[in-house]
Amino acid sequence: MQYVLAAARSIGRRMTEFKIVVDKSTVPVGTADRVRAAIAEELATRGVDLTVRRRVESRVPEGGRGGRGLHEARPRS
Repeated sequence: MQYVLAAARSIGRRMTEFKIVVDKSTVPVGTADRVRAAIAEELATRGVDLTVRRRVESRVPEGGRGGRGLHEARPRS
């Protein structure tokens, strides 16, 4: 978990505009909240006013092909 939160803090230190941050589905429950809080804390330290929202998207299939998760999760037309 220390590496996940270190990455989140690094994002918060460099973030200047809206970003999508994706957690792997195998991280422990509550990780998304901890990542959001770490990013928000770094933004506040820098005085950057960006809203950090949390949204859960669970349509990415577990058994998907590597590197294709976002493509596979897109709505079919």
